[in-house]
Amino acid sequence: MSTKLRILSAIASLVVGGVGCGQPDAADRSWPDDEYTIVKREQEASLDAGTMPIDQAMAQLATKQRSDLSPIAATPSEDLSAVSGWSFQGAVAIAPGEVTMPPECEGAAEPMACWGQKLSNTKGCMACHSVDGVKQQPCPNWKGMFGKERLLVSGETVTADEEYLTNSIVNSWDQVVEGYQKTMPPYNFPEQEVAALVAYVKSLGGG
Repeated sequence: MSTKLRILSAIASLVVGGVGCGQPDAADRSWPDDEYTIVKREQEASLDAGTMPIDQAMAQLATKQRSDLSPIAATPSEDLSAVSGWSFQGAVAIAPGEVTMPPECEGAAEPMACWGQKLSNTKGCMACHSVDGVKQQPCPNWKGMFGKERLLVSGETVTADEEYLTNSIVNSWDQVVEGYQKTMPPYNFPEQEVAALVAYVKSLGGG
């Protein structure tokens, strides 16, 4: 090979190898970051700061939504007609306003007890209670109950008088009798109907 050819071959080798033309060696060459690397680096930086970008965006969106909705937000109403006739304590429907005794009970020997007997059927009391003096489940038998001592699950003893019976209707979970569960929901019947039911239980006798 002539001297000229050897020189040209050497120059070509240097160019291909990246030496002598101002280019760095391939092992030290710095390649530009792709999009994934850039995004990942930004997320890691945000994570180190304590907040991911998505959290920041959601927080800003929630703040903006609250700001946008505040002028049209509903204000509480003092009109309670929409919930008239409901007991929030037991979520049981009650009759709004006054209630009247059935005409057929007005001439009875015990008008209130007569009314209470009818209510015990129409209100569903007899689905769990009995008046035969025998059956005791799932709820206490009403016959012979009035005036007797009742042992509660709390260990207390109470007398089954008008006050106890009234409380057992409107707040049935307050004084649960030993041997029974909280089966009966609290009822918020009109005062006259509660009194009629108590009168009926009282008419069934007791101790």
